[in-house]
Amino acid sequence: MANLLAGQVDAAIGDMNAVVAADSKDARRYLQRSMVFLAVGQIEKAVHDAQKTALMVPNDIAAASLVAVI
Repeated sequence: MANLLAGQVDAAIGDMNAVVAADSKDARRYLQRSMVFLAVGQIEKAVHDAQKTALMVPNDIAAASLVAVI
């Protein structure tokens, strides 16, 4: 997230891709990447990752809320 705050969008997305790749079974990682995508205006990718989180953890309020907002 530090790269995102510094305006380094490509680095921030690369960081989040590495985080997801390190443990693709952890739904929180997809949700975090979704928020990065949303912050940089990559809406379709944000929706995809938020929906993936919601499918992995159906009772996750944060994921459901993000899907609803987007």
